[in-house]
Amino acid sequence: MAQSTAGTNLVANYASPSRVAAQSVLVQWDGANWTNETGRVQTLSIRHEILNSAIGLPLLGQGLPSEALLTMNNRDGRYSASLAGSVANTYRPNGIYRVPIRIALGYSGETLRQFTGEIVAAPGSETVGRRTVQFRCSDASYALQQLKHSSTVATDQRVDEVMTTLLDAA
Repeated sequence: MAQSTAGTNLVANYASPSRVAAQSVLVQWDGANWTNETGRVQTLSIRHEILNSAIGLPLLGQGLPSEALLTMNNRDGRYSASLAGSVANTYRPNGIYRVPIRIALGYSGETLRQFTGEIVAAPGSETVGRRTVQFRCSDASYALQQLKHSSTVATDQRVDEVMTTLLDAA
């Protein structure tokens, strides 16, 4: 189902010949306050899928997590955990992992949230005159993916009994 644009001017902003794309990237470094990191975004992509792209069919009981990939300007070492005083060193000295992030997109300064999740990896890259960090993000289902369920092996059970056992474990 599409996201509602009720109460916004996004449809009119999109139709305007002078439309300007807008984005907002907020990161919760300290676990409580949102920091605007929009000015450092160099590239941004978000992937939402409801079908398995390999076979073109939804998989029973297996949702596909949404993912976002952002390339961030790191010329001053802001995202370098080894650099004293950087936001990464201050709040995430062991590395940028499981950091809450929100991404909103829109037009002409008006945006709607398109992604909510966590930064799960942030590999850095350096070339001559260029220093970047790539935020690999997974949606809010990432925490659920980390839970591993197990149950005892049972024999001589009907399908509904097996399903009940698995659902109880989950």
